[in-house]
Parts: sequence; structure tokens; C-alpha cells
Amino acid sequence: PPAAWMEVAFPDESWAQGAGPFGRGYQEVQTLTTHDSIFLRFEFTLTPAQLDLVQALRVDIDWDDGYILWLNGTELKREHLGPPGVPVPHHILATDDRSSGIDYSGRIDEVLFADGLTLLRAGTNIFAVQVHTQDSGGDLAVEPFVSLGFAPGTSPGPPSPRLNFSAEQARANFSISAKGSTLALLRPDGSIAQSL
Repeated sequence: PPAAWMEVAFPDESWAQGAGPFGRGYQEVQTLTTHDSIFLRFEFTLTPAQLDLVQALRVDIDWDDGYILWLNGTELKREHLGPPGVPVPHHILATDDRSSGIDYSGRIDEVLFADGLTLLRAGTNIFAVQVHTQDSGGDLAVEPFVSLGFAPGTSPGPPSPRLNFSAEQARANFSISAKGSTLALLRPDGSIAQSL
């Protein structure tokens, strides 16, 4: 695609649409490709009030073999695709191998972006992903999940059921005030399972 494909203003009306995971060589893949690279754009909108409540940006990503993430045209992270900031043409192969987690280990990378919060804007936002295989014609997969953490007392909605965390993978990051706080673990119906 053109160099500015990850920018908010890029016209993507002619791009094909599909459901994740994207790729080939994995049973879970929903949108198949014959290419050695995939370029994805995900558009979401934030009102000024919603933007004021956002306190965290998190990406859970399943990938095989190399990827680059962007938010509103700014690179956030890359793995196995050379040094940051250097454009990677569609025909270049990833520099190392990595198997997708959904079919094999269940491992999905979690990436928290404190700096990404400054890139969010009221109105249209674009999360973009570029993924490449390491072996031409080999397995290729990508499935990103973008989550926004909102201020206490607000909810962005439930996580995607495709994340399917096991008991060993479940964890929560939190802090308790020095003055004391109540910590509660809630069931899906909102009732308290445990508290301290």
C-alpha cells in the first residue's frame, strides 16, 4: 500500500474487510490470505468526554512472524521487522520465526502503552497493524485486540471472548490507597464473588 496507509486521513474505502484472525496455516484463521504480509486498519471513535476518561491503552496481539503497530500514524511497537521507524515493504520477510499463540501455546502478547494515550484524539482514531511471515508461503497470522482503560466507575465493556484467558493467565493490575480501600472480585453478573 502507499506509504501513508496507517494515517487517519488515508482513504481505505476500497480495502477488503474481514474478521480476525487473519492469515493462513492456522485452524482458527477466519480471513485467509495468499500473501506474505497483511496490512490492517481498525477505526474507532472517541467523543471528547470519552477521551477525558481514558487512562490506559492496551494491545493484546497474537502474531506470526513479525509485526508493526501504529496508532494514528505513529509507530508504537515492532517485532522481527527491523529497527523502529524504518518502513518495511510488503515483500520483505520477518527476521525471525514465531508461532501464533491461539492454536499452539495460548500465549498472546500483552503490550501496555503509556505514551499511546497522548496519541488518542477526540473523533476518528486508527489502529494499524502490518504483519509478515518469515518463510515465503509459510504460516502467517495476526489478531490484535485493542483495549482502552477508563477512569474508575466507568466501563469500556467486556473483553473479547476470543482472548479466552485460562486461570493461569488471569491477572489484574491495581493499586490500593494508603488510606485503605475495599478490593472486590465481581462475577459476570455484577455480584461480589470475594472482597477484602
